[in-house]
Amino acid sequence: MLVREPSWLKLLFRVRGSSLRRIWSRLLMIILFSVAVTYAYRMKWLTFTLTLVPFTLIGLPLGIFLGFRSNHGYSRYWEGRKLWGAIVNDCRTLCRQALLFLDPPNPSVSSQETHKESLDSARTRSFLEILIAYPYLLRSHLIGQIMPEEPSLPLAPSEQERFKESQNRPLFALFQLGKKLREISKEGTLHPYSVGLLEQSLTALTNAQGGCERIRNTPFPLSYSILTHRTVVLYCYFLPFGLVTTLQGLTPVVCFLIAYVLLALDALADAHENPFTTKPDALPMLAISRTIEINIRQESSDTDIPRPIQSEHGILP
Repeated sequence: MLVREPSWLKLLFRVRGSSLRRIWSRLLMIILFSVAVTYAYRMKWLTFTLTLVPFTLIGLPLGIFLGFRSNHGYSRYWEGRKLWGAIVNDCRTLCRQALLFLDPPNPSVSSQETHKESLDSARTRSFLEILIAYPYLLRSHLIGQIMPEEPSLPLAPSEQERFKESQNRPLFALFQLGKKLREISKEGTLHPYSVGLLEQSLTALTNAQGGCERIRNTPFPLSYSILTHRTVVLYCYFLPFGLVTTLQGLTPVVCFLIAYVLLALDALADAHENPFTTKPDALPMLAISRTIEINIRQESSDTDIPRPIQSEHGILP
């Protein structure tokens, strides 16, 4: 995610994070074409021009359509952010429930129960380690590749093989949490009401993951994208023929300004269509995963607490 500059002046001249890096080649071609049209008009080689009427008629629906597509792209980005916000809350809730129900504090412990309490503590620690790994696994799953930030899971060797072969590793982690919950429930040490609360939290994580997968696997309809790209390109390349008679030498400048706005809006819609990538415009899933890990380790009195992810060159991963 791109971090905004606090200074208005720096934000005005900032290149990183703008659409200019994605559209500069298309923008350059349009400028060169408008310069060629202007030169041909001044040399009397251009035998025809256009009025501004067709550009006025096409410009209004084109602006509305670009606004619709830009809003649609941002709505996908914002929905993804809300789903990851729900994941943060659900992981915190599940951590709190695990510490309260799986390993409840008991100050009056006899020597005979010391070994059992140590087993309970290890079981809760294993549960929380899988919970810590879950957002990292979900990030890799949504990006489509295994990321180096993924922590290892405390699993048996046979389960490790199944984990490596799994096509949906975060779902596998949720299944492991459910299996641990079932094992504890069979022992009779966990109240059925507590089991229900923990299961609700696991279901909430599953629903949030399904929402993220829905956004990733349902791209913007291709026909809309093709229509937008073609209309913007045709509009920008025909625009010099409508401006050259009145603006003459200033035609390339005005074409540059108009083309920059239209191409930038089109590029922004493409950038926000899939918020689950490693691009600068994507959601800061790594920073959110690290926040979840810090919260869980602090609440479980862990001494090995990592540092929060900081932005580098204005980008928060």
